[in-house]
Amino acid sequence: MSFNSFSISHTVFVASFFVFVNQILSGQSLLGVGAHLTMPVNFQHTKNPYVSVTPVPAIAASVTYKKEWQNKKGVGWYIESGLTTQGLNYYQVDYTGDSLTIWTNFYKPHNGFPSVLFGSGLSRNIGKRHLSSISAGVEGSYLLTQSLFMHGSNSFGLLNDPSKHATAPLFLRLNIAYNRRFKCFKSLPFEAHFYTNLSFQKLTKGAQIIRNPQSGEYREGEYYVNNSELGLKIFAYLNKRVAISKSIVPKSVVPGTNEWRSTFRISVTSQLYVPTKTIFYIPQIDSFSVQARKNFLLSPQIGINMEIPIAKNNRWYALAGLGLGYRYSTMRFKSTGQFSADGRPVNLSNDITYGHYVIANIGISRNVVFRNTMITNALSATFTVPTEKEYGYLGIPLMSEIGEFPPYKNPILEGAIDYKYGRSTVLVGVEYNPEFNFHILKSGFMAVGLVFNLSRGVMAQGLFTVSNDDSKYYGALIQHFSKKIGLSVRIGWNKPK
Repeated sequence: MSFNSFSISHTVFVASFFVFVNQILSGQSLLGVGAHLTMPVNFQHTKNPYVSVTPVPAIAASVTYKKEWQNKKGVGWYIESGLTTQGLNYYQVDYTGDSLTIWTNFYKPHNGFPSVLFGSGLSRNIGKRHLSSISAGVEGSYLLTQSLFMHGSNSFGLLNDPSKHATAPLFLRLNIAYNRRFKCFKSLPFEAHFYTNLSFQKLTKGAQIIRNPQSGEYREGEYYVNNSELGLKIFAYLNKRVAISKSIVPKSVVPGTNEWRSTFRISVTSQLYVPTKTIFYIPQIDSFSVQARKNFLLSPQIGINMEIPIAKNNRWYALAGLGLGYRYSTMRFKSTGQFSADGRPVNLSNDITYGHYVIANIGISRNVVFRNTMITNALSATFTVPTEKEYGYLGIPLMSEIGEFPPYKNPILEGAIDYKYGRSTVLVGVEYNPEFNFHILKSGFMAVGLVFNLSRGVMAQGLFTVSNDDSKYYGALIQHFSKKIGLSVRIGWNKPK
């Protein structure tokens, strides 16, 4: 029997077994699809002067069938089976070293490792409405095939040889989950399943090679991927008789919210946050280094927000906002006396301001009143637009010429941040803003909280050269907007109903 026919027969056997169990036992049947994050791959070697590799979590998917049984006290058990995949992903930067193409950066994802999963466990309802439950169990998976054999580029690569790097095809994992039932389109029952699978086994392993394209030297090491994961599954109930209880509190009345009921709210908002560190692409040279400043730095943002209630109970609001902030980057240059043209070591920093950005927020917020204080949880999509055709001068003088004003006559580093080097037109992201709201006078309020923003895109880009009397190196910098973490303060007016 061939390997493929053997794998197919096992899949059919497992599926047939659970269909048989479904026929002889009564309970709730659920069919689900899910997405999950897999553990970052572990590399023995990740850097040389011209290559840098960063492992990142990978995204994979699964399809599962689940059968649940519960008694009147909300305690029960379940069995589950299906098909799942895993992933391997890393971010690679190659420094090419010429003035036209200074660097290349890219992600190298691989999704595969198809497996049959099966498991069982216990569950218990929580909460007065019995809409939520927690569950724990043991899950097994059978790996059908090692889908990774050769993967990588000219400078960095992975190799899986089945004759040398085989792993056990059977895996065991501890499964812990939080489940929440909900309705869609007013009548269709669903269940959201937030879970983690914990494992100490290696899903895949093999050889790893990193190569220096300048010297041709290469090093060989090892890699492996752990079989743990973190994910979300959405299950649809296949039984029509399942019921989801209604709220204990009528929708038209929410205790403690009368004094906060309003037709709309408008406010002026201010944020103070830690910006993302500037990324520098430059070879790792022993005699000098270029990197972002390590000291703590804050950036301000001001704006205006409007909120309109979209539910009778005054819990849910639609929100829109517009803000304005600064764009800047930081640089720290260090060199030994052996590199510097005047023979003196250099240790200088620069903060480069090169314009503004406009950010628009569109989203929803949910309010909860606790002891006369309203707690707001806002989630919104953000659209950040860099403004102005910026030009920011980059320069580091010799230590013997520190009193000179820029641009410098004999710089050890010189370059610019300029829109012509490329940047994102719009940076799309998501922002979460939890706040505590307090009354001010009759209709005023103040809100104090935190702000978190994740956005994709390039805020600015710059090019520069590092040189002395003998050598010249080309470099570049990238400034992203994310990851934004900071404080928010709002002062506004609340129009009562």
